[in-house]
Amino acid sequence: MNKKGKAQVIGLFVVLGMPVLVVLFLYLFGKNRFDVPVYYQTGIESDATDCPKSGGQHFVIPPAGVSFPGQLTLMYSAAELDAETKRQLLRLCDKFEDRTAVFLFLSSGVFSPPGCVENVVMPEKELKAFISCSLVLQHPNQFVLIDGQGRIRGYYDSGERKETDRLVMEMEILIQNNEHGGK
Repeated sequence: MNKKGKAQVIGLFVVLGMPVLVVLFLYLFGKNRFDVPVYYQTGIESDATDCPKSGGQHFVIPPAGVSFPGQLTLMYSAAELDAETKRQLLRLCDKFEDRTAVFLFLSSGVFSPPGCVENVVMPEKELKAFISCSLVLQHPNQFVLIDGQGRIRGYYDSGERKETDRLVMEMEILIQNNEHGGK
């Protein structure tokens, strides 16, 4: 084999070998993990006069008589539970029934949410204050995802399957990160 042929063979091995080396390096030394953003890390500036201004990380403090026993809490509040939201809640319950996720439905009256969802009844005034000040909800009919430390991790439109898919994915990421000592 002449010099040119040897150079081509060496070049071929380098070109084909480089991706293999990169993949091996990433497999051995890389961490393929995602994270879900934390909302209000520098506090909230509320326009509502009844809400206290906060500096630093905003934490959701559970309403009286409620605790966040799971690593994730999903809150939802609406005047009524429509069929599509109920369907999405049932889907979430099926997906996370064996996990430590808690589903709370906040209301000022007695409703019958799906079986896995705890109905938290609060006086109307307290409910409105909690929704606007603690959950910082600007739009009704949204799921609010809260991590085990009481930080808001996401807002999701309750009537859209695409948003529920995103919620499921982000809950899975948070559960996996928590199991592996992540944030």
